[in-house]
Amino acid sequence: MEKNWEFDNLSLDIPNHIKDIIKKATEYKLLTEKSIFTPPKILINIAWHKPPKGWTKLNIDASYNNVTQKCGLGGTFRNTNGHWIVGFGKSSYASGSLEAELKALLEGLKMAKEWKLDPFAIESDSVEAIQSILQGNMLYDDIVNECRWLMHQQKETILRHTFKQGNNAAHHMEKRRRKNIKA
Repeated sequence: MEKNWEFDNLSLDIPNHIKDIIKKATEYKLLTEKSIFTPPKILINIAWHKPPKGWTKLNIDASYNNVTQKCGLGGTFRNTNGHWIVGFGKSSYASGSLEAELKALLEGLKMAKEWKLDPFAIESDSVEAIQSILQGNMLYDDIVNECRWLMHQQKETILRHTFKQGNNAAHHMEKRRRKNIKA
């Protein structure tokens, strides 16, 4: 079935397969062409931010190799001035990246207790790990509950998300351990 298209009193009979080509070409152009209505990009400065006065900040990170199930765990503690207090890098095994992130958190919490670093803020680039601590996670209940227990023993803790770019020191600690677990 063919339709007549009229352009300024000009009538054209266009076959259906040509109409389909025109539709697809129009769709392609609309999807790939830059819109004049694209809002300008807003630059966000993502960096490590100091903890409140009298506090310590723990930044954690982890990596996971799904072939070997090995993971690298890393964390750094810094004071209000941003000076390094202590850090860790450790190799372990996990069933996935979430478990690796939770293990990094657990290692950091154990170190905070051992070094009596209280109160402290915790930052992770894993939204899923933070949600697991706040809302629970049946798959990793043991690790989540141990983390919660250690956090409860502290005077005060804050757990929040940071972007990877604001977590560089912990990422480098984890990266050093990851080099040892590649294959």
